[in-house]
Amino acid sequence: MKRIIFFIGIMLFSISSFAQYEVGSIHLMPKAGINIASLSETSNSDYRVGLAIGAELEYQAHSLLAVSVGATYSEQGATYYLSPYDYTFKMDYINLPVLANFYIAKGFALKVGLEGGVLINQKLKGVGNGISFEHDIEKAMSSNGRKYTMKSFIAGMPLGASYEFKNFQIDARYIIGLTDANEFVGSNDKHNLFQLTLGYKFKLK
Repeated sequence: MKRIIFFIGIMLFSISSFAQYEVGSIHLMPKAGINIASLSETSNSDYRVGLAIGAELEYQAHSLLAVSVGATYSEQGATYYLSPYDYTFKMDYINLPVLANFYIAKGFALKVGLEGGVLINQKLKGVGNGISFEHDIEKAMSSNGRKYTMKSFIAGMPLGASYEFKNFQIDARYIIGLTDANEFVGSNDKHNLFQLTLGYKFKLK
């Protein structure tokens, strides 16, 4: 029994040494990076590489758990080739993630949560044969009386990990699309997104 108690004590001491910040502390973290975005059911599509710029506010609820909320300008969509043009679906959102951050080692956290996205821009860009054009996606994709409508709000599930060193944080997360990007009959296109950012934490409290 004494050995078991001793072992549990050692484990608790080791886990407590992982504590990242004081319980009750609040940090603000501006961040910037890149997105590698795709649409789940767009035929012959490829990735769109775009920007991710925003900030997150993190509250240390427990020595091993922090809760964060944020806002990120996120360039999403996809690219595809249809002779003779290269097309880009330019879908830009303000994403609002809410995350649980589990600190499993010093400076290292696993993340899971939910996020909503508000559509702020949608364009279809085409380039080919020395011609470049850009149209509203809804107008360009509607045809034969079938209206293509972009959803103004989407939802996703972020899963990821981060590593911190001297207040700098590298964050890598994959956001799984939970809702369709549009209301086009017969389409179940969802956003899938890999995001890599670098941020810096400022202590507010």
